[in-house]
Amino acid sequence: MTESVDHFYAAPACRHDVSDLAALAREALPSFPALHDPEGWRTSYRFGSGLHPRDNYLIAVRDGGEDGPLVGFIWVDAAMAVDYGVIEPWWCINAVAVAPAYRRAGHGRALVLTAVERARAIGVALIYGLSVRASVPFWEDLGFTVAADREPLVSDRPARRATGELARLDLDPETDHRWFVAYLQDPASADSVLAPKGYLARG
Repeated sequence: MTESVDHFYAAPACRHDVSDLAALAREALPSFPALHDPEGWRTSYRFGSGLHPRDNYLIAVRDGGEDGPLVGFIWVDAAMAVDYGVIEPWWCINAVAVAPAYRRAGHGRALVLTAVERARAIGVALIYGLSVRASVPFWEDLGFTVAADREPLVSDRPARRATGELARLDLDPETDHRWFVAYLQDPASADSVLAPKGYLARG
C-alpha cells in the first residue's frame, strides 16, 4: 500500500525508516523499550506489507512525501504464531505511535483503520492488542471490545498450533494494561476466537 492523502504519504516502512521509527518510539512509546534502539529494528523482523495473515504489517506515514517528517506508524503481526505457535488467522496490534506535533488530527485512528481494512482484505478473522488504561476510550471509539482491568483474553475453543496440536489460551494482560479485540468475521464461523473471559461468559 502506498497512498498520498492531502500532503501525507503512507507506505510500508523499510530499513530506510529505522532511525526515525526508533526516535518516534522513544518519544511516543516510552514503556516499549524494545522499539527504542535502531539496531533492534534492523535485527528483528518487523517489516511487511500484510500480504497474508502470517505476514507483518508496518505502515509509516510521512508529511510531504517519502522523505518528509515521520507522522506516525503502526506495527501489526501474527504474534500468536510467534509466541505460541498458534496458526489461527489473528493479527496483533503491537504498537501505534503518532508524533506529538501531529496528534489530535486523526492520524492514529487512520492508521488503525488502515490496518483493519488490510486485515479484513486478506482473511484475518480478528485483530487484538493491549492498551494502557488511558487509551481505552480510543479503542472503544473505534469499535473494539475492551476487557476489564486484569481480565484475561481466552480462546473460546482450542486453537490450532503449527505442530498439529490444539491449545486453550488464557492470557493475562500486562500490568496496567487491558486487552482489546475486534472481530472481522462472524465469530461463530471461525475455528477459534479470542475474547475477554467475561465476554464469553455473557455470550
